[in-house]
Amino acid sequence: MLKLGFKIYLPARIEGGDSKIDRDKLVTISHTIATDDACVVVAGGATNIKIKDICIEDMRNVIISKTNYSLAEISPNPVGNGGGEIKFSVGLEAMTELKIINAAGEAVAVPVSGVMKPGEYSARIPIESLPSGIYFYEITSGPFRDMKKLVIQK
Repeated sequence: MLKLGFKIYLPARIEGGDSKIDRDKLVTISHTIATDDACVVVAGGATNIKIKDICIEDMRNVIISKTNYSLAEISPNPVGNGGGEIKFSVGLEAMTELKIINAAGEAVAVPVSGVMKPGEYSARIPIESLPSGIYFYEITSGPFRDMKKLVIQK
């Protein structure tokens, strides 16, 4: 096990743990070195360790888009028998899901599910099988996640 100490200058947080990294604190980061490690080279024993300047283990093309992520209010709200439409935009090509969630937190419909390219979209919400009540709609696309409230009134 290799332990490296770093002084950080930006606030950060370690995911999945209770420990919090505060500004300008010495932080110990653990990294297990394998024989085929693409980021760390051990030469001449454990005292000569080099971290490569650029480390790429898994790479994919990311196309930068002028479109920002967004999730608009459903129109109309409350939604009647005619249904409703949700407009949203995707900023990066990614797996995108739009879910309708009931008050118990259960997904009751998934009108959008698939990899989408950057752009602006709209989805018709199927309410025929849903009873009147309060629901939420949630979009998850790459790093973006947002949720809004909708009311179905038949």
